[in-house]
Amino acid sequence: LFKLEKYNECVDYYRSLIKNNVDEYQSTRQANFIAALATWKLTDPSCNVQLESNDLSDETYDTTYNSACVLLSSGKYAEAEIKLRSAEAQCRRELEEEGDMNEEEISRETANIRVQLAYCLQQQDKNVEALTLYNDVLKTKPTDLAVIAVASNNLAVLNRDQNLFDSRKRIKTATAPETEPKLNAFQKKILQVNEALLAIYTGQHETARRILDKMVQKNNDTDDSVPMAKVSLLMKEKKLPEATQLLQEFIENGKQRSVSLYCRLTYVQLLLSQGKVNQACDYLRNDEELLVKPGIVATLVTLYNYLEDTKSAAQVLNEAVDRLYNLDRTKGKHSRSLAYLIKQNIIYQEKQGNGKRVTEMLEILHKLYPNDTNILSKLIIHYLKSDPERANLLSQKLPSIKQLAEGIDADTLESTFGKRVTKAEKTIEK
Repeated sequence: LFKLEKYNECVDYYRSLIKNNVDEYQSTRQANFIAALATWKLTDPSCNVQLESNDLSDETYDTTYNSACVLLSSGKYAEAEIKLRSAEAQCRRELEEEGDMNEEEISRETANIRVQLAYCLQQQDKNVEALTLYNDVLKTKPTDLAVIAVASNNLAVLNRDQNLFDSRKRIKTATAPETEPKLNAFQKKILQVNEALLAIYTGQHETARRILDKMVQKNNDTDDSVPMAKVSLLMKEKKLPEATQLLQEFIENGKQRSVSLYCRLTYVQLLLSQGKVNQACDYLRNDEELLVKPGIVATLVTLYNYLEDTKSAAQVLNEAVDRLYNLDRTKGKHSRSLAYLIKQNIIYQEKQGNGKRVTEMLEILHKLYPNDTNILSKLIIHYLKSDPERANLLSQKLPSIKQLAEGIDADTLESTFGKRVTKAEKTIEK
């Protein structure tokens, strides 16, 4: 099942085996189970498998390494880094105890762990450390062609649009015919996309188009890596309408679940670059996932203000607060994003003269932070005109004079006020 890349079935099968068997092969089953789980999560962004308490293990360096890969595919890079360093230490310790390998051979054996560690560092923007580690691994001349391919590809990615000669050499190594059988479909796709992007950077647009068109014909993937590469090509060719149309069709083609945040924001950016502000606003307004992100909400409010549509701007803020408030209630916790959006909404609604909505926002803030006397005071002030009875009730929550005076030393306070600083006497030079 693993070789056939049916990772979800593989995970279920191994989980059943582990639960129903206890023998000397249990640690091997556990390592293979975690490897299948990590690969499934990496290759399928929509995978939402729930981890059980005993799914991840540090029993052997294999299970520690594979557990780190699960964390990596979940975006938990700091935790993954700790496990990868632990896996390398475990591996070295076991191999040194066996005494059959010298340092060079041990370095080759730990190459796959160190490549994953380098990738982990790369994802945390520790690019200098990652670059050093990738090069160190390749210097050991590992025997695993997949390790060479991954390290070479990731070095090309680190180069970005700089040092293109080196990147071309790295991609050529990664896509060598003898390497292909060692890679899974997901890895092959990543390499092909990067090969196309490199062709775009070096001005070989027809080569890039040929690679991407071939990928579309061969693959039936729903992720946005190929469409985004095509958009990069069209943007290089200054074909903005075509790039916009491509993304619009991809987004509307029933594949919304696989469309990344980067892809959606690229679509919005393309619309704005062509002056289609209303269309950009309409798209953002209909994306519920985006409308709980403070940065997106602020952008949308700014765009509506640019269009002099203050009513829509106010609605966006109100809807975002309500949506995030309900979402947080469902999760049973309150995010900092909610408090930020509420405070921004208060400022905006005050400018619009909407006192009722301001009061509602302050009520929510008061529920979130019941001990914040500053919020409570503002809420009381707003109720004084509209609901004096409610204001009076809330005022009882304010701390008493005695409570406010706690910790204040009256004698020290008085002596401070009693001090006078003498004016410096003028000195006369003679």
